[in-house]
Amino acid sequence: MILRTDLYAAIRLQDRLQQTKKADQATYRSLIGLFLFLLVAAGSHYFYMVDQVNRLRPEAEAASNRASKIQKDLQSAQERIDQQHEKVSRRTALLAFANNRLSWAPVLEAVFEVTPPYIEMKSITGISANQESNKLVISGRTATRNSRLDCDKYRLLLVEALSRLGHNAEGKFAHLEEIDAGVKTGNAFLLTTFDIELTWNTKSDGR
Repeated sequence: MILRTDLYAAIRLQDRLQQTKKADQATYRSLIGLFLFLLVAAGSHYFYMVDQVNRLRPEAEAASNRASKIQKDLQSAQERIDQQHEKVSRRTALLAFANNRLSWAPVLEAVFEVTPPYIEMKSITGISANQESNKLVISGRTATRNSRLDCDKYRLLLVEALSRLGHNAEGKFAHLEEIDAGVKTGNAFLLTTFDIELTWNTKSDGR
């Protein structure tokens, strides 16, 4: 009776071992199946991403080319704008120079027109430093009975002549000297040398 009980226990143990082995095998097969599934899924995802990248690469290259072309167009447009600005600046400077420059011809004509015969002109110098401030220096001499007074009259004639041209001019003597060794022909004539400075501002004249 004891032997039969031990035999039944051995048989039940063997059955449990076989069931455990089958369960382990089923679990192993399940794990392998899950691994294979995950591997296939990962591979499918990888190939899908590669396909998407390959599909989007031409679009990305086209977009990059368009961006490069736009950048070149913008650069060319900026260069053209800079060139236009430079042309406008030059034109503006040229117009400003033309508007502010002084034409010396009318001034010299007016000076020669009012210069009397008894005035000997030695030199005449015109200076226009900054297109606004102008100076005319007339050097000469005269020999009359009232040579000093005649020089002053000549200075006033010059100022009046420039005023008729629309210039608000001022005149002064930079040099005025009577020389004792004057010319004498019957009555005494004094030789007087002078430098007359005429100054005016073109901007203040409204030009």
